[in-house]
Amino acid sequence: TFSPQPYGVEGEIAISGPTVLKKYLDNPLADMKSYFFLSVPSGEDSLNASRYFLTGDVGTLDTEGFLFLKGRAKELIKKGGEQ
Repeated sequence: TFSPQPYGVEGEIAISGPTVLKKYLDNPLADMKSYFFLSVPSGEDSLNASRYFLTGDVGTLDTEGFLFLKGRAKELIKKGGEQ
């Protein structure tokens, strides 16, 4: 289960928005591993479910909302035998 982490706690970075890749080309297994829905508060006693993409990066947030990258959780893409 995915959930937001407290400030300063490392976790895999997930992003959402109109510019995020919608799906992998002809690879539903990669889609299942990389996307999830998370309900977040959106006002008076209501929740809004948003679709998130796991970037494969690990990081932390500080109390001012700055993101610090700490490393990778996923393999890098290999092209021509190199990463």
